[in-house]
Amino acid sequence: MHLKPAQVANMFAQSSLSSTELRRIAIELKELAWKKKEEERKKEREEYHAKMDEQIDEINETLRNMQRIAKQTEALLEISNRRQRSNRETLELGEESKKDV
Repeated sequence: MHLKPAQVANMFAQSSLSSTELRRIAIELKELAWKKKEEERKKEREEYHAKMDEQIDEINETLRNMQRIAKQTEALLEISNRRQRSNRETLELGEESKKDV
């Protein structure tokens, strides 16, 4: 229930509370409002951290995929290098056999 300041003032004016009691109530209300704001901030921080954790997980997954691709690329490069060496050796053997003839 949200009360407007004028409504609160009227309620206090109609009450038989002393000014000291009214001050104490006002202080308690301020403390409650502060606690509520703190809880909201805490919830926002938790949501922010959860979102950051989610993004970190996505980045880690991307990095794992990149590492997997890099390993596959290295393997393909090694296969390609072996083929080139084999082709070179075959060509060299072919040239040597032509010299022998």
